[in-house]
Amino acid sequence: MPRKRFYQITREDREQIYECLCQNMSAKQIGDMLGKDPSSISREIKHHRSRLPGTSRTRTNLCVNVKGCDKHNLCSDVCSALYPCARCADHDCAHYCADYSKELCVKTRRFPLVCLGCESSAKARCDLEKYTYSPGIADTLSKKLRSESRSSITLSEQELAALDADISPLIKESKQSVEAALAALDGKYGISASTVRRYIDSGGLEALRIHMLCAPSRKNPRKKADRTSSHTDDGRSYAEFMALPDKVRSRVWEADTVIGARSDRERFFTFVSRETSLLGIRIIADGSADSIITALDRIELSLDAAGLVFSDIFPLFLVDNGVEFSDPKRMERSVLDKGKKRCRIYYCDPYSSWQKPKIEGIHTLIRRVLPKGMSFTRLDQTDACLLASHINSYMRADKTCPADRAQKRFGIKFLECLGIKKVAAKNVSLKQGLI
Repeated sequence: MPRKRFYQITREDREQIYECLCQNMSAKQIGDMLGKDPSSISREIKHHRSRLPGTSRTRTNLCVNVKGCDKHNLCSDVCSALYPCARCADHDCAHYCADYSKELCVKTRRFPLVCLGCESSAKARCDLEKYTYSPGIADTLSKKLRSESRSSITLSEQELAALDADISPLIKESKQSVEAALAALDGKYGISASTVRRYIDSGGLEALRIHMLCAPSRKNPRKKADRTSSHTDDGRSYAEFMALPDKVRSRVWEADTVIGARSDRERFFTFVSRETSLLGIRIIADGSADSIITALDRIELSLDAAGLVFSDIFPLFLVDNGVEFSDPKRMERSVLDKGKKRCRIYYCDPYSSWQKPKIEGIHTLIRRVLPKGMSFTRLDQTDACLLASHINSYMRADKTCPADRAQKRFGIKFLECLGIKKVAAKNVSLKQGLI
């Protein structure tokens, strides 16, 4: 069986080890059977074997020098015993004699390290320490060791202080997730996000649990009547979108709007690339279809001035059934040539925001800076571009950011048209007050 690297020995493996020990098989034979190195088998047995009490009723002294030893009065100068200390049943030579050396069986000093497979008649006569291997006990000891090794802080005081100085400000002040903060540090400490969370929970870092981003609480949704899409007959339904080839669907941009205070007319028109996760933000005057069309027209004109083609970058849009997206024909029509289409619009099913998960997830980043209910009236397009730049520079778990991916995919001119600039990972801030 080919050897497997870096996999834990399981309870089933330990059952096989036990059976092989009973059959006096060698470590190499057991290792070949389980696909493990022979040294791994030896360590497993040595670390997880169990000691058995002796069975001898006559021999109490296990020193190798017991035969021929004539030392007297080791426990006291006034000991009245006439026989040597080696024969004393009241005191243990191990506590008094400097020459004491315990006799060990060769089977427990070297492989197999346990008494399994030893003939019963020999075991009955054996007065030495005995060891056995129990799959259940070994598995319990192994799990306990792994659990204890992960439950404490393993960094030195200096390393923990350096980690605290680097990561706590990113979590507390910049409102970055633990994963993003570690990605910004570029693997400097070689620890996982779960380890950082454990350090925070144990009070090892200045950042507290309250500073970590948690999943929002959810209200119980009210049951709503089933609604059918109004785009089942015009070829723009979600089913039609899913019928497209995977390569085509991967280039879609999910679009939506974000509102501030209820009294605001202004809102964000947001669009996110599934391919690169890049976020674009445009401030629109209100939630009408005309405002969305005006925003698309301006983007197309800006791209054309930079020598880029709108349809090459934005071939598809996936939107919801809101009134702002209720005029697909005008959204698709090019502002440069009224007789041509610049893109194709598809609609999600009603009450199915999960069908455009990319933009819904990125909206949570926007809400870190602009919580629900905060007015957008004081914001302008410069503020929107600054917010988009920080979100697009926010490091993901794969240690890349959407700004880098989009620049590689579409070029720097495209980012300039959207007003997006790369922000250094340590300078990314997603907290209130950014804009």
